[in-house]
Amino acid sequence: MFTCGRYGATATWNLNKLMLKSLKMLFTGQMSRNDLAGPVGMVSLVNQTAAAGAVPYLYLAALICLNLAYINLLPFPALDGGRIIFVMIRKITGNMISDDMEGKVHLAGMFLLIAFAVFITWNDIMRLFG
Repeated sequence: MFTCGRYGATATWNLNKLMLKSLKMLFTGQMSRNDLAGPVGMVSLVNQTAAAGAVPYLYLAALICLNLAYINLLPFPALDGGRIIFVMIRKITGNMISDDMEGKVHLAGMFLLIAFAVFITWNDIMRLFG
């Protein structure tokens, strides 16, 4: 049982390192847009992984969960990381940013996220049919 816990911790650590490396590659341009997959692309990936067996399928599930956690913590408006940044700015400056201004910034961030989601979904569809 102790071996399973150690293996689980090691596997999680390795997935974390892989996720951080992938994010770095994405932001430095070492990863192309064709390497990204949205919900449509994930369906194909999940089907392929499920056919490979339970262990690869569980690894993929863990990777998806870590991916969502990291993306959500990015310091981007409309994500939790963006909200954390605003809380820190308010703490440092003493409420120099109004609620209205913060709302507008988060709304703009939400529009950008929706545009990005449409772009990724379009890429997935083109990859499936192109």
